[in-house]
Amino acid sequence: MAKPTSLAAQLKRDDEAEKLAQDKEDAEIASRPSIDGKVWVRLMRPHYDSENVLHEIGVTQLDADAVPKSAKLLTKAQVAEAEAETGDDE
Repeated sequence: MAKPTSLAAQLKRDDEAEKLAQDKEDAEIASRPSIDGKVWVRLMRPHYDSENVLHEIGVTQLDADAVPKSAKLLTKAQVAEAEAETGDDE
């Protein structure tokens, strides 16, 4: 069993804290209104949109029909589903 102060344990705690912070931010963003034809997403990689604008990693709005497969779509239904999955694990 790993010591609670080991590097692996610290990295695991940091990853869990970062995921919780992202989930909280995702829930907040999903409740925001979006521009017509656009959706809120969390990009896992930088992405150029159809207007050749670079969107960095993180939360942004993209055209609904041009969301990359690697992006996490932020909708109220998906955020509620993610929260339900998290609740089942605890």
